[in-house]
Amino acid sequence: MAIACTQVFCGPSDPCVELATVICDGGDADYCQKSEAFLDKRLVGPDGKPLSGEPRQQMCAAIMGSIEVMGAYRFKAKQEILGEPFLDLSKKARDARLEAFKTPEQKAAEAAEAAKAASEKDQ
Repeated sequence: MAIACTQVFCGPSDPCVELATVICDGGDADYCQKSEAFLDKRLVGPDGKPLSGEPRQQMCAAIMGSIEVMGAYRFKAKQEILGEPFLDLSKKARDARLEAFKTPEQKAAEAAEAAKAASEKDQ
């Protein structure tokens, strides 16, 4: 018995469509269109001509395969299209980014440790 792989179960079959969706990042139709144009300008071969077909698919798949690279494309698109975000290198911003990556278990352990330290301080 053959099992059909549909987009619902296997995700988009075109990594470039998936990448464009990631770069669009929930923006409006105008922003998504501009983000697709942004992507088209970046996916070029060594000769400077736009990639198409299999080489384009491979490039999109490689970009989607790396969280860092995918995030860099999303960031650069926002920077060029919207003029944002500017880099906030303050300690407060760094701490907020670090906090965002903590798991619920890590947060619970830190809260328990802080409560224990506070109760020891009161005694």
